[in-house]
Order: sequence, then C-alpha cells, then structure tokens
Amino acid sequence: MLAVHRPSSAVSNGDSVQIPMMIASFQKRFPSLSRDTTAARFHTHEVGPNQCCSAVVQEISAPISTVWSVVRRFDNPQAYKHFLKSCNVIGGDGGNVGSLRQVHVVSGLPAGSSTERLDILDDERHVISFSVVGGDHRLSNYRSVTTLL
Repeated sequence: MLAVHRPSSAVSNGDSVQIPMMIASFQKRFPSLSRDTTAARFHTHEVGPNQCCSAVVQEISAPISTVWSVVRRFDNPQAYKHFLKSCNVIGGDGGNVGSLRQVHVVSGLPAGSSTERLDILDDERHVISFSVVGGDHRLSNYRSVTTLL
C-alpha cells in the first residue's frame, strides 16, 4: 500500500514548482504513480504565482483497508498526525463533504489552531482532501490531498 499526500499553500516568495516534476522523481522508486489514474487526477495541478506545493510518498506495510479506516476519519486526524493535540467538528457531521473541523496543534508550532473544510472523501478511490479556511497561522489557499494506492 502506498500513501501519497500533497499539501500546497500560497507563499510570498514567488517561487513556482509543478507537481508533475516531483512525481516524476518518484516514478523510478514507485512506478505505480505513473500508471495510477487516481494519483494523476488528484495530485497533478499547475502551481500559480506565489504558490508552492510539495508531495510526500510513503510506503506502509499494512492492508489498505486498515490504513484507510484511520486516514478517512476527518473528525480524528490526531490519530495519525501527531502534531495535532485535538479536533472538534464544528459544522456538519465530520463524515460528509462540507464538514468543518477546528484542530489545535501541539505547542511549539507556528500556529495554535486551524479551521478546515472537508472537500473530498472518496471511499472507493481512498482519497481525502481538506482546505484550510481559517485559523491563527499564515497559511493562505492551503489544500491537502491524501490518496492511498
């Protein structure tokens, strides 16, 4: 099972990077990235001015169903994101697109809390995506997409 996570956020330095170049660097190690249409659909986009992006690819030795049962929980991201202290669903039920959550990070990070909206929850393709819509940080236009392959 392969997990692909792509966060992206606006930055002020004007640098521009394209996800296809980063994915290309992983194709030798993870050939399934070049063949998988889910990865291409959710992890390829043009990056505009004042934006940056990154990709994290991680191989996990566990059944995809086991990993997905943890990752899909929009209401409990602290189960696998250890930099989060707590999470409260503040809109919706936490299991449907449009739900909102307020997460609180552990002390020492450059933020205290973040408000996030669930944008994609696709149990068939194992894709979850959220956007940051508020909080006490400098993130702007931030979107995270995680896909299990």
